[in-house]
Amino acid sequence: MLGAGTGNDVVAALANGATHVDAVEIDPVIAEFGKKAHPARPYQDSRVNLVIDDGRAFMSRAKDRYDLIVFALPDSVVKVSSMSQLRLENYLLTEQAVQKAYSLLTDSGDIVFYNYYRQFWLLGKMRAMILNATGKPPRFLNEPVSGGVFAILKVGKPLDSVGSDRSGLSAVDAPTDSWPFPYLEKRGIPSVYLKGMIGMGVFVALLMLVVSRPIGRKKVTPGSSRSRPIWPSFSWAWPFYCWKRKA
Repeated sequence: MLGAGTGNDVVAALANGATHVDAVEIDPVIAEFGKKAHPARPYQDSRVNLVIDDGRAFMSRAKDRYDLIVFALPDSVVKVSSMSQLRLENYLLTEQAVQKAYSLLTDSGDIVFYNYYRQFWLLGKMRAMILNATGKPPRFLNEPVSGGVFAILKVGKPLDSVGSDRSGLSAVDAPTDSWPFPYLEKRGIPSVYLKGMIGMGVFVALLMLVVSRPIGRKKVTPGSSRSRPIWPSFSWAWPFYCWKRKA
């Protein structure tokens, strides 16, 4: 269970006959809240092994084989700004991470992903990532609504082609370890960042132009060098003053 949270998915696993659950949660505060406040007390169950760790790091050290691996809503959007593209789960949602999870399955095992994908293209990226990692297109366990909604995807070792549509997935930029950005639709700088950088560049250029212009001139005496500008008496203008003198 990758992203076990307070233990709801663990409760579901135990209720359906699981004899052992490795519950991996990266946030110790959330896990501790589950220990103290969850009414079913899943983390006190002897069948549950709670691990406070990053999901990718846990898989890299795992020796066991699993009948089911769940990517249980791995989403740190509540931890960071929606403008951020570097999140805790970036290297958990890559082709190489899914390949590792697939290698940890038993011969009859499955991997399940679920999340609210918000944008339809994001759901396509997840499907392409799974296809590239396993060679199998995932199947939907629910009926997603166009526009991007809550969706449950499954891929497993047994051959299961029901509902596994490959159309359009080959052209999708799937996240990899060398490009771990699942929340970017395409490779490149997002337009909102590009506009911000251009705006900041224009502002700095105008600021340099303003502070580099003289606001007055000292009286020139015979034989003296050319007049120097009288700089505004602001401490932040000092670097520009030094630059002007060197120039």
